[in-house]
Amino acid sequence: MAGNVMSFDSQSLHFHAPSEHSIKGKFYDLELHIVHYVKPEYEYLTNRKLAVLGVLFQVDSPAKPNPLITDVIESVNNKTVLSITPNSLLSPFIKTVAPFYMYEGSLTTPGCDQIVNWYVVEDPVPISSDQLLFFTSKWKGNVTFANGTAGNNRMIQNLNGRTIKKAGFSCEEKFVYFFSFLILYIFINYFIF
Repeated sequence: MAGNVMSFDSQSLHFHAPSEHSIKGKFYDLELHIVHYVKPEYEYLTNRKLAVLGVLFQVDSPAKPNPLITDVIESVNNKTVLSITPNSLLSPFIKTVAPFYMYEGSLTTPGCDQIVNWYVVEDPVPISSDQLLFFTSKWKGNVTFANGTAGNNRMIQNLNGRTIKKAGFSCEEKFVYFFSFLILYIFINYFIF
């Protein structure tokens, strides 16, 4: 943050249905979080120990199955380890320099510590309704999970004075955040999984 360039290690990815983020009041069908921890040698630069890249998914009609989501579903169903290449992970989401939102926030699970730099890609990725059903059957619609009435998402929280910035090239300040995202993108390309 504040113009510092830091390096992160990707640690995990997980999904939420429906989305945990909304854009202009709109929630999406599914959200992928790719969780990164700041490398120990950069911890002194920030109290933000995590960077999370959020990718939104929306059922599109008619939608062809999303190849990455197909791989995830097959891996879960077959109880196999999923081997994801950087291109298969990111190319469906980031066709060019995708606009994204950035803010300082919290974990979305208890204790909700204020240690996360969030990066949320603006444009949703299409998925098929069958693919979405795979995720919603795990949470919303599953009577063993919160009586089947809720998804596994945290509801939107008040901004509490936070500033949400949109990345782009229109001003120097926004370029700093784009550069931070670009470093994160390059890191994912070379080091995830």
